[in-house]
Amino acid sequence: MLKDRLGTRNLLRRRNMFLQDYSCVHCVSSTEETLLHLLVDCPFALACWNTLNLFISAHTDFLQVIVSLKDQIRLPFFMEIVITM
Repeated sequence: MLKDRLGTRNLLRRRNMFLQDYSCVHCVSSTEETLLHLLVDCPFALACWNTLNLFISAHTDFLQVIVSLKDQIRLPFFMEIVITM
């Protein structure tokens, strides 16, 4: 995640892989599936975070989102929780 290697549709487009559609499969809108969208902006992701009682603020920087989650979770294995989500 931190090195932007998660196989999002945006990454596949940047690697010149042709797909019929690059939009997020969880959204009704035609928003392109980027790492930030998939983990922060997508309504499906927000519902998952809310289920875990975690608040995702409207940061545009992915690193700030990770720091915010770390502050909320307060466990040494917080990244494993984020990855599992």
